[in-house]
Amino acid sequence: MLEQWGPLQMFFTDLHYQHQKKYNATLVAQAYEMLHDPYCRLYYCFLDSVLQKFTQFNLLFQSECVVITSLHGQACELYKDILLMYMNRDYLMKRSLADVDTGEEREFLMLEQVYLGASVLKRTVENVAMYNDRARMKEFRLKCRSFLVTAAKQVKKRYDFGDPVLSRLSMLDPAYVVGHQGVREQSLIPLASCLPRIIEQDDLTLQKLDDEWRRLGMDNLPEEVTSMAQQKCMIKEKFPDKFWGTVKTVVDDKGIPKYECVAHFALAVLSLPHSNADCERCFSDINRMKSKDRNRLKTDTIRHVLLAKQCVQWKQNNCTTFTPSRAMLRNMNSKVLYPSTAIAGEEPQDVPDIYID
Repeated sequence: MLEQWGPLQMFFTDLHYQHQKKYNATLVAQAYEMLHDPYCRLYYCFLDSVLQKFTQFNLLFQSECVVITSLHGQACELYKDILLMYMNRDYLMKRSLADVDTGEEREFLMLEQVYLGASVLKRTVENVAMYNDRARMKEFRLKCRSFLVTAAKQVKKRYDFGDPVLSRLSMLDPAYVVGHQGVREQSLIPLASCLPRIIEQDDLTLQKLDDEWRRLGMDNLPEEVTSMAQQKCMIKEKFPDKFWGTVKTVVDDKGIPKYECVAHFALAVLSLPHSNADCERCFSDINRMKSKDRNRLKTDTIRHVLLAKQCVQWKQNNCTTFTPSRAMLRNMNSKVLYPSTAIAGEEPQDVPDIYID
């Protein structure tokens, strides 16, 4: 809208003065007045700066990677950004985010101090007449502050900043594990005690978990493990699951896994879904696949097609650039593709994986 503001002004100016009879004159006049009202454009500038924060946060939930370790930190950053736009900094620094009262008017900044974005500030400085219109400027700032208060309330309503699990998941971040994020926590017990279905709560198991966790911060890890953590610090890709999968393969001189318990626990925790975006994408793929014209497709056929698509995407290819391997081609035979009907009462046999090389 803001990018096309100039052309829209020209278009509705032409309609307003030249072609009123062809269109609804009232609607054309309203659009013309709004597009030539500097405060209307100021509202759009404010929304553009604020909504970008929500858009970036929403992309986190749309990610197909494992981002649950950074979810709490990103939510806190978004919440702080909104609160700092209209509340006193001292008030926010003296209490946890879970205890902040977003509607405490005594801690609101003065209207002139409310931050509404760089674009709004730039335009009010450049347009002295608009800045000096105290009544309209006050109305504009009140509406913007009301929007910020509502946004902060809705964020707090939808996300529990005091959640004992989400607030501790950053401990499983690869960069944190290898010591790039300051002093590490001494124990995983506070997190493990909140997840009794993932790990047994007996003393022996919990002690083994803590021993491996504490040793993990002191041992000289293999180069492939530390390089993955360092790579994550430099790029935006999220792969804590790959990191912990590699940690699980580390063995001692006798060939015994050194971090099997802590790695198994971390991988189980990372399997917790951070959103339903992947499920919705899968449902959409199935709906496109099993249409009215193809309503007799069997579940196994749909599952295999989804696996084939996943394999192609996993290789960062598409249907025009993907080249099947020799192993895949050897598995494309009638015995695999068209197995004989199983005898009644006989357990079904696993079909060889023809998709993964």
